[in-house]
Amino acid sequence: AERMIAAIRKFDTKHTVIFGDVEWNGITPLTKRTPLSDANVIYTFHDYEPMLFTHQGASWAGMGSTHDVPYPYSVERWPVFSTELGFSAISESWILEQVGQYYALGNRSALRNRIVEAKRWAVKNNVPVICDEFGVYDKTSRLEDRVRYYTDIIDIFDELHIPWQHWFMIMKADGSVPPELKTALRLGT
Repeated sequence: AERMIAAIRKFDTKHTVIFGDVEWNGITPLTKRTPLSDANVIYTFHDYEPMLFTHQGASWAGMGSTHDVPYPYSVERWPVFSTELGFSAISESWILEQVGQYYALGNRSALRNRIVEAKRWAVKNNVPVICDEFGVYDKTSRLEDRVRYYTDIIDIFDELHIPWQHWFMIMKADGSVPPELKTALRLGT
């Protein structure tokens, strides 16, 4: 990373560089790193936790058959058998681990605790951070659950003064955004 920044600075000493770490701009590798020597860097992270919720229905994540995963976790909506939500005994091990832990992962506190790690690192190192990717795959998730998730995560970003940029899948085919999502994301009218 230091060599990449040095190469950029040979041609551009003025513009800010946005830097994301390994593991798809993961929070954990970011918070384990020492900030780069260049002071004109904004550090970015992506956050898709809880993955069972944000990636339900996503075939590329091994969850193409999953559906109706609630957010936040709800004992009333979580069936006795996770197969009713599209999970199976042959799902990838990380998925099965998260199924067993969803009661602890699928809520506002878990979201906040995760994002606080990035903010704490930024404050400790006196550097700016931004979440430049988060969102929910909308193929099989319920709108009311997405609204609750977006409301929680935007509240957390606001509380921690972390700028954000949303992934995609909030617009309908005609380019409009459902009013509930506009409100949850505070996009105005």
